[in-house]
Amino acid sequence: MPANAGNILANDKPVKPNYKVKPGDIIQVVLPTPPREIELIPENIPINIIYEDEDVIVVNKEPGMVVHPAYGNYTGTLVNALMWHFKDLPLFQTGELRPGLVHRLIKTLQGFF
Repeated sequence: MPANAGNILANDKPVKPNYKVKPGDIIQVVLPTPPREIELIPENIPINIIYEDEDVIVVNKEPGMVVHPAYGNYTGTLVNALMWHFKDLPLFQTGELRPGLVHRLIKTLQGFF
């Protein structure tokens, strides 16, 4: 969206990008899509677990599966699947803890196989 599309306001009126701000002006930026808080929702999504112990889980992520919830992909992600997998752990029941991910571990390990 171009800067002059009406999403920048000075004193409640749309202004052009070259508007000179004056003392006392109230400037607003109107977002075309409001930001969304990302709530981590556990989802029963099958994941291919290669290894798991009380400290580490190794997952073979399916190609095309989005890792983190974000704009346009709030559900169906690896994090949503892991939240379901860990839903019974006390640390995850409060909703304050989320899985900490290390990406593409296999790229690091390829030389060992």
